[in-house]
Amino acid sequence: MSLFLENYFDEYNSRPYQTYAIQPIMVLGALAASIDVQTAARNVLQMVMAVQASQSNGYRRFSPFRRQPQYKNLAKAFDGERSFAPLVYFSGKSAHLVGYAQASDKKKDPIRGDQLLASSLLYDKNFLSDVVLDLILSEDNTSYSQRYQYDGNEEVYASTPNYLISAAGRFHKYEKCPETTLPFISECTTDQQHGFATKTMVIPSKSMATNVDGFLHFQGHPIVERRNNTCVGKDFLCGLAPTIPEAYSSCPKLEKGNWIFYDLNSSDGECKLGFFAGIRKEPCSGGCPNGVEYFGIMHLLSSPEVTLNDFAEKVSSANSGPIALGKSQEFNSFAGEKISYTLLGKNGSSFVLTDKNKKWASGDIVNAENKEIVISAPRLNQSIRLPFKD
Repeated sequence: MSLFLENYFDEYNSRPYQTYAIQPIMVLGALAASIDVQTAARNVLQMVMAVQASQSNGYRRFSPFRRQPQYKNLAKAFDGERSFAPLVYFSGKSAHLVGYAQASDKKKDPIRGDQLLASSLLYDKNFLSDVVLDLILSEDNTSYSQRYQYDGNEEVYASTPNYLISAAGRFHKYEKCPETTLPFISECTTDQQHGFATKTMVIPSKSMATNVDGFLHFQGHPIVERRNNTCVGKDFLCGLAPTIPEAYSSCPKLEKGNWIFYDLNSSDGECKLGFFAGIRKEPCSGGCPNGVEYFGIMHLLSSPEVTLNDFAEKVSSANSGPIALGKSQEFNSFAGEKISYTLLGKNGSSFVLTDKNKKWASGDIVNAENKEIVISAPRLNQSIRLPFKD
């Protein structure tokens, strides 16, 4: 159990295997004869649920993942994804799932009949700490930044009460397949073990959309095996092929220079999302992969207390200079903060410059430090510590 706390899962965020990995841990946490084993298993479950809470908005998450390649062009939040079922059971927060069911063709919630729900029933009482429970219940009142980095991939998130910005991650060529233990095979002979990037996107809290097409996003490199995007900062994202949902076409908007600003803080419909969005698209002019015409940046303002014109005027005037591929750039946010980022066209890479560290988890929610996992609830201003051994 300590290895999970120290390194997370080798098959990170796997579709569908994370469900299979969590189920025996849940059984141990409920039925193990040893209290020490029960406690260790429950610590892992608390960590998993805190991570999942930070990765998702209304249970919708598009994190990079290992396995299976059938999901490598992931477009729907719940394809192969049921591992969040314990979050729903122990928190009692199911309204989102009812809304998704009503908005979908299948007319049923995404976890109906899931095996992890059966495992949850083994517990005679809720074992979650107030800290982890609050992370699940108060996402509409919490802002945070979070990063996970481990062998082969990286996840970056920035959240406000009105949206979650989620980075695509990168393609991870996995090289520790069972067949590589043979002396005459040096790499995986199939694509079944690799890790896959998704898309860098904005998931609005007040939207019932569960498909990527319903979110502001960057498509990234058209070849998934070359995709690499960790360009997410506070209220900021960048990448290749910026895409605006069709549903936003009727929202109020205005143009300032090479920017388009959308009022997604309107009074009704798909435009009632609680934020402004500024999108700057630049033509690739041969500098991007085949099939990609534009690259760009996006900037958001949550719960705006200014007019769309005020937001547009300040952002466009502070960021009117050219954006060059392959060079470090500096973005000036509406709040006056500076964000350094780089866009690389041909190889599909884009990232925000950050202080690198060797911890697999760092941020406002989950931190790995000094032989323990520290989970924090910003709204409560409280933390719990989960120790692990060498």
